[in-house]
Amino acid sequence: MKVSPRELRVLLLHEFRLGRKATEATSNIYGTTGKDVPSIRTAQRWFNRFKNGNFELDDLPRPGRPLETPCYPDSATQDGKGGHIQMNGSPAALTGAGTCNNPGEWKGPRTWGNPFPTYYTVKYCPGDNSWRITYSLYFKHDATHMSDWEWVSVVWWQDSGTDNWYRGYLLQSYHKGQKAERWGDIQNTFAGRNNLDDNNKNEDHPKVFVGAFKHAMFTTKKTSVNVLGAPADEFRSDDWRLFPWDDVMQDGLDIPGKYLDKHIRSHLDTVTLIFIAAHWNWGVAWSSPANIYGDICHRWN
Repeated sequence: MKVSPRELRVLLLHEFRLGRKATEATSNIYGTTGKDVPSIRTAQRWFNRFKNGNFELDDLPRPGRPLETPCYPDSATQDGKGGHIQMNGSPAALTGAGTCNNPGEWKGPRTWGNPFPTYYTVKYCPGDNSWRITYSLYFKHDATHMSDWEWVSVVWWQDSGTDNWYRGYLLQSYHKGQKAERWGDIQNTFAGRNNLDDNNKNEDHPKVFVGAFKHAMFTTKKTSVNVLGAPADEFRSDDWRLFPWDDVMQDGLDIPGKYLDKHIRSHLDTVTLIFIAAHWNWGVAWSSPANIYGDICHRWN
């Protein structure tokens, strides 16, 4: 049963008029629709509008932004260890930005966001004679659980009889699995920092858009749906963007690497040696760089 955003707001208004709280309303709506449900913060925002006598169910025009600040990628270390999984959290605390890293002030589409680490691994896969360079992002939580690892992997093929290698596919983490896309089919690629227009194909770097709720990886934007429970239509935009330059590219294996905390947390001015230990427990967030490194050759073969 597919429910439009406006229909969800009608259901929220109905729950409000029955005297229910926002948290109770989201639970009731989930029981009715089976999958489509607004986040608790979204429900609270609409309930506040209703309490103020505003029963208009249509949003004012907006430039493709999500209704909430997204959970922004962050460092996977805390005080020199993987401690984020131990944080307390309830569903109400998990939605929206919660305790996530601050993306920075929004100044319009394609705002350069605050830096965050991108963790990479490089592995040769002898089974199909490919190299797979994987880039992982860490989030303190997604919409349902604490700690979240998401990734993309560039698959390099060899030109037969030569030492030349070319980008063949892009693997993208997608709701406990992955999907594969031919490099030539990726809608938006670019060659350098000065050429970031859309609809350029077969360039050096893909544009990757991160889903707002479950953080699945996509190569296209989608801003028409802003509810939890629509995996393929998950909201993703280019409101904030980042090009991972050298000082925020971190080795994702159990190897020390230099990391400039002042780039990630503006109130710090220290240089710290950090690394991701393979034994750290990320809870249900299984796809840490070390685990994906061990498994990447068997993913879409």
